[in-house]
Amino acid sequence: MTLLDRYYSEHASKLPSRLAAKYAIATLREFCEDYVVADFRKRTQEEIASKLRERGQSEGYISRIFSVARAALRRAFDNEEIASIPPFIKLRRGEPRERVLSLSEAAALFNVANGEAQFFYLMLSFATGARPTAILELTRAQADIERKLIRLNPAGRAQSKKRRPVVPMADALIPWISAAGGCHLINYGGKKYSKAGWDAIFKRLIVRSGVQNVSAYTIRHTVGTELAMRGVPWFEIKTFLGHSLASSDVTGHYVHVRPEYLKSAIAAINAYFVELAPLVNRPMIPIQAENKPKENDLRAHCVPKAKRAVKGTTRNAPAKAGAEAADERMKNSVEEEKTLTLQSVASHRA
Repeated sequence: MTLLDRYYSEHASKLPSRLAAKYAIATLREFCEDYVVADFRKRTQEEIASKLRERGQSEGYISRIFSVARAALRRAFDNEEIASIPPFIKLRRGEPRERVLSLSEAAALFNVANGEAQFFYLMLSFATGARPTAILELTRAQADIERKLIRLNPAGRAQSKKRRPVVPMADALIPWISAAGGCHLINYGGKKYSKAGWDAIFKRLIVRSGVQNVSAYTIRHTVGTELAMRGVPWFEIKTFLGHSLASSDVTGHYVHVRPEYLKSAIAAINAYFVELAPLVNRPMIPIQAENKPKENDLRAHCVPKAKRAVKGTTRNAPAKAGAEAADERMKNSVEEEKTLTLQSVASHRA
């Protein structure tokens, strides 16, 4: 078993980024199949990077390949499998993400969302600016409605370089989180989506929207740009997106309970949703009616079975009456839902 194989089987295969590590190792093996550690010199690294560029790979992709190589060598060194780590070349910096969604493009994503899970995911993405994995792992226990805070980092998870901060809860999220069922906020029948499964779902959503050159991370970049354009201080933007700590001392652990915590950032997020709402084809609150039994389900499961007909009566009369009563209850429920929705939207815009 090679050094790269051991790194993957013993460590990388257990990480959320295991697929990326697997592809990176396959690429490295293509160029370094018969190499020993001493052969992985700077000249060799330059040749690998050059060949990847000739294939049209981005600087970000090349950087990720070398990050896996560096991590594998570092782990082998820590485990005393190798005596030293070869120096690495300095790679070019990739072009920064400049793609920002307009309000109409953001609305286009919402307008093609199939079901509440996809719509809720978009709500969380635009309201928190969080990375996709953090959103998929978000549970109801991490959302404090009373204090209007969301802890993007779950209890027991060590913070990494991609820090998950505590962010204020946008007003538009409150009805969604209040109505959330199951452990994970984004779920299918109470079950958590896999990262690969959700990526496929989101790619299809993007195709349906017709919005070009967009990924899940485009939303995060859009949120950061919107905060800057709306005059939010840089320190708040960095804290909101998890680029820096709110404070370096011990008391920094409690800064999020201060009333003014990220006050400008959350005001900008709330204003963004007010401007976005008129462009979205449905109210930006959960549609509870979608979670209610359908008309056929009501007739099949919610109406008591008709008793044996008494002589001189119509055999199906009780079932028919029960079905009509169920239809009436569902109609009233839908009308009540519409009324609540209109009141919520009117209050939100006011």
